[in-house]
Amino acid sequence: MEWGKFFLGIFFLLLAYFFYKTTKGKLASEESGWKGLTLSLYVQGWGVFVLCLIGGIAFMIKSLPDEI
Repeated sequence: MEWGKFFLGIFFLLLAYFFYKTTKGKLASEESGWKGLTLSLYVQGWGVFVLCLIGGIAFMIKSLPDEI
């Protein structure tokens, strides 16, 4: 097992969790008095979340031994 790639995968998953918590339900609307994220920042946040999630899973799978 390659521990460097494994911990890099965990880092990306933690980063994905951070972006998930910061963008979930924070879209600006009339109910919130237009306080929150604009639509472009909201979409960018979810895009970064998906990329970090895929990257984290890919690095964790890549860290496994070749025999599996």
